[in-house]
Amino acid sequence: MVIASPLCPMDEVSGAEITIRVKRGDTSSSEKLWEARGAASEEVKRGVFTVGTSDSFRQEGKPLAGALPEGFYVGVKESSRDGKSNSARGDWIDLSAQSPRPLKAGEYLTSKGKIVSRQWVNDQLGCGKKT
Repeated sequence: MVIASPLCPMDEVSGAEITIRVKRGDTSSSEKLWEARGAASEEVKRGVFTVGTSDSFRQEGKPLAGALPEGFYVGVKESSRDGKSNSARGDWIDLSAQSPRPLKAGEYLTSKGKIVSRQWVNDQLGCGKKT
């Protein structure tokens, strides 16, 4: 599954992980299913990568065992290009929200099933805009 993570121009993706919420009795916790770091290409650094495989990142801290679940949380680790800051953001992915048609190059599916462009994805952050 290809992910297009929103990024501001001075940031780059440094790693990603997949987690799920596991309920045990009255408590719940997060369980990490996959983790990787070290972007393997400029495209990955700019926020477009494949989750659950070793293709997009140089080092898998935790390989994915089995298929992706229908719903999962993707966390993306970011660092500024000047190395001064690190942050993380993520989103819930629902694989049941499918596109009514095959996606074209440069199109992405939101977690709610809307087809969007890469520019739309990045615009969600409002980089450099005053509020």
